[in-house]
Amino acid sequence: MVAMAIVMAAVLAAGAWFISLLSSKISTMLHSISSRVHCAAMLDFAHGVGPITGTQTFSEIVAMRESFVQMAANLQAFSTYVPHTVVRMVHFGKGVARLGVEERDATVMFSSVLDFSDVSHEVDPGLLVPFFAEYLDAMSETIDETGGTVGKYIGDAIMAFWNSPNELEDHVSAACDSALAQQARLTQLRASWASRGLPQIHARIGISAGKVLHGNIGSKTRMEWGMVGDQASLHPKRFQAALLQ
Repeated sequence: MVAMAIVMAAVLAAGAWFISLLSSKISTMLHSISSRVHCAAMLDFAHGVGPITGTQTFSEIVAMRESFVQMAANLQAFSTYVPHTVVRMVHFGKGVARLGVEERDATVMFSSVLDFSDVSHEVDPGLLVPFFAEYLDAMSETIDETGGTVGKYIGDAIMAFWNSPNELEDHVSAACDSALAQQARLTQLRASWASRGLPQIHARIGISAGKVLHGNIGSKTRMEWGMVGDQASLHPKRFQAALLQ
């Protein structure tokens, strides 16, 4: 009887240890998946996308992992079409996906490439897209670094704004800093392009500040975050008068 009791105790202890180990392993896996889901929701793809190790044992968790990886990849691709600031605003409940605008002071920037048609004809068609993407990447980075939002690309033009959708106290100075930084980056890029036998790009930048109506604009089935008002649509003459080259 004593021997049997010892054996039963040992079995129970082993079972408890196994259950504890199993629970710990499952908890670790779910925590890993949960952490990556949170990163994906924050559009933090640098940390939120990647292999989730240790899930090969449980088929349900494997299926969950594969579904998440696919979802994160789709979200990452989708986020390239929509400004991150807008997605985060909706995610945190500061805005909803319905039509509507409100008045706010904002700073708007329009930029375009000088003689873009001539420049595009100087580049091999197979190199034009990556060449122009290099330009847009550099300009967009300076906008992001100064707290601005790239609203849209219109051919060779960029529309960006500050103090929308997120509030930014000194938005006029931030936009001006971005314009100067863009010209500095362009100077560096022109040196690089020259060494690779690529044409030179010169950008014209116009900045306007004042009251605008900002918010979701469009239709019920297709909308975008944008602005309307005099300050949000630089007239060509005003654009030419307020440009940096």
